Amino acid sequence: MDQQMCAAIGGRHYLTFTYDGLPREIEPHAHGTSSTGKEVVRGFQTAGQSSSGELGWRMWTVAKMELLSVSSATFAETRPDYRRGDRQMHPVHCEL
Repeated sequence: MDQQMCAAIGGRHYLTFTYDGLPREIEPHAHGTSSTGKEVVRGFQTAGQSSSGELGWRMWTVAKMELLSVSSATFAETRPDYRRGDRQMHPVHCEL
């Protein structure tokens, strides 16, 4: 999964997936291991649904992502409020 996630992040490709039964589309910005040892992705949700009803920054556990797909569509730039070196990931495998 590392290679697929890092290729999507490096190429600025959207990820689409279902999480907790809800469809999501995100701009992935970082991939790594959480403090609890889980593989995670930090991204900005741009479309779909969430349990809070809000779009925006989230961290998702990769093992809970279903129907994961790397889109051919790309996003133009890193979000200005993104902070490199995510403190909730150690190590960070790849990031924008």
